[in-house]
Amino acid sequence: MELLRLSGPGQPESRPCFSALLATRDGPLGQTARRLVHQGADLDVIDELYACLTMIGDDPRACDLVVVDCDGFDGLAAVRRAFGRLGPDERRAPVILLSMHCAEQVFPQQRMDPVLLRAPLSRVALRLALEIRLPALFSAKGW
Repeated sequence: MELLRLSGPGQPESRPCFSALLATRDGPLGQTARRLVHQGADLDVIDELYACLTMIGDDPRACDLVVVDCDGFDGLAAVRRAFGRLGPDERRAPVILLSMHCAEQVFPQQRMDPVLLRAPLSRVALRLALEIRLPALFSAKGW
């Protein structure tokens, strides 16, 4: 397991800052990591799904947001099953699941339901997901 921490260099003070955990096989230089850092994430990147699940299972408040690139971990259905094993916990950070096989992007209203986004991740889809899942930081009126 490799865990790397990234922060945006010189983030403007008006930019929201949030902690995120990204599970991906693309590493810290992949497009998803870069887009999250650009949006103000203090980002931990991990390359193993079950290590990610263990981290958030052990400490549901370890981060503000969890993002998983499902294509590197046996696909969207397998990742959804793995997250389902954690059981419900209202304290847990919201989840965004990415997959190039995602037929339809889904932005559910229930906080504990994962946002489903098509990979590669677009700036617009990420921004919308952040506004929905982290509204205190990303309200349309905020910036």
